[in-house]
Amino acid sequence: MVYVPALLLSLAASALAVTKNEPPALTYLFSANVTSGNATVVGQTPLGNRVVIPVVKGDVAGPKLTGQILGGTISTTYSSKGVNNADAVYTIRTNDGVNILVTEKAHVPNINIWFETASEKYYWLNNVTAYAHEIPSKGVSNIHVYAIGSIV
Repeated sequence: MVYVPALLLSLAASALAVTKNEPPALTYLFSANVTSGNATVVGQTPLGNRVVIPVVKGDVAGPKLTGQILGGTISTTYSSKGVNNADAVYTIRTNDGVNILVTEKAHVPNINIWFETASEKYYWLNNVTAYAHEIPSKGVSNIHVYAIGSIV
C-alpha cells in the first residue's frame, strides 16, 4: 500500500509534464463608463490613506452585456509608495431588466471582477472570473472587461 501514493504522484507528474503551459483565453464581455461622485477621505489608516468614493451611474455596452450601472461604492487605499488598491461593489441593470452584482478587487489599473445574479439568462456570469483594465480620468473611469478562460 505504500507504493500506491507514489504511483499516483508519478502519474500526476507525467500528466502535468505533457500539458502545455499556455495562458488562458480572454473573451471580451463589455466596456463600461463609470461615473463617480465626491470622495470621502477617511484618512491615514494602517493600510494606507483610505478614500471612499460613490459610484453614481454608468453605461455598459458589449457583445455579452448591455445596460446601466445603478450605483455602488469604491473603497480605495493609497500607499506612501504610490500603490493604489481598490475594492468596488456596484449593480448593473441589463437592458432586459436583470440586476447583476459586480465585485471588483483592483491593484489599479488592473482589476479582477466577479459577478452574481439570479437570472437564468445570465447565470453563466456566476462562474466567470474577469479581468479589466481601467483608464481613469477625473470623475469617469473607462473599463474594458474580459472573461478569463472559457465561458459557458
